Amino acid sequence: MEKLNLIIDTSIIIEENFFKGTKMNRLSTIASEDKIQIYLTDVIDEEVKSNIKKKTQELKSELNKTNRILNNKFKFIKNIYSETDINDFIKPNHIENGLLNKYERFKEFSKVEIIYPQENFNIGDIMKNYFESKAPFDKENKKNEFPDAISFKIAEDYFKKIKSKAFFVTKDSDFDFLDSNYLLKKNELDFIFEEVAKNVNPEIFGERKLIYNSIIKNLNKFTPTIDDEIKLTLKVKMELLFYKYDLDILPHIIHFNRTILDYHIFDISKNQIGFKIIGKFNTEISIHLTTSDVQEPISIVFEKEKLKLNRSNNLEFKGEFEIRFYFEYEFPYQILEENITYEMDDDIITEYRNE
Repeated sequence: MEKLNLIIDTSIIIEENFFKGTKMNRLSTIASEDKIQIYLTDVIDEEVKSNIKKKTQELKSELNKTNRILNNKFKFIKNIYSETDINDFIKPNHIENGLLNKYERFKEFSKVEIIYPQENFNIGDIMKNYFESKAPFDKENKKNEFPDAISFKIAEDYFKKIKSKAFFVTKDSDFDFLDSNYLLKKNELDFIFEEVAKNVNPEIFGERKLIYNSIIKNLNKFTPTIDDEIKLTLKVKMELLFYKYDLDILPHIIHFNRTILDYHIFDISKNQIGFKIIGKFNTEISIHLTTSDVQEPISIVFEKEKLKLNRSNNLEFKGEFEIRFYFEYEFPYQILEENITYEMDDDIITEYRNE
């Protein structure tokens, strides 16, 4: 069986919270077992390290902001703690070094190969597309797209040279209109897991109907987690939105309704099933201020953020969600509640809107 070739773009790694998520762990495992071959261009490799450093700088900035709030707005805590510095508890430099080391271990364990430009690398086609405003240079700030275009060209040249093909997995829409005889663009890692499952475990993959039936019969083991996570995500979204205006709020969900639209099995091994549930929801949320010390009226926030209130003076939201579950099974695909794990994207809610 020929291994699948896979190039992971920086956007995928960032979306998966670098190397913390279930999907990245799963990807690393099947790569270490030689079921797939992961490639990174040298551009992507440098971008990942650059983003780790960039995130660290953003963290430092937020921690300094939090320190200023603690030492001014909440200076009464100095009655108990003479020195208040959140950097004593969260150390950005330690996080940066640790994550960079984790990245190197990920590449080593996953047997990642770095692709470099060929000796005859020609940037002429890239410059031609740039001046003719062709993809990926057909948007504003098109100079920012040079790393993407160069990375794609490096990968294409490599697979052309070795007379092979690869999946180029990216969330970046700039790649949507880049055509290649050697690179096939995908925007989800789920597709890769599904392809591996078809090749490695064809007998089990062929029995998906039995697995689907088992999932449907045991849906009550998954729905409480779905509902709790959607509600929590909505509350956090509201809190962060108002926090921009220095407003502390207490969101309360008054009404919540969730509908499951689809199930999709994307990963199958000899003892584990991975599937995702896709659906929609609508909810009604009331907003209460937790302090009377307000710099600007809450109505100004509604106006600036274009939030609409219903007749009950509450916010109504509709949206879509996606959540992935893994579970260990025993034949015939019996689902054991204690063996269920789930993974959220950074945001379980793929779309939401105030109506």
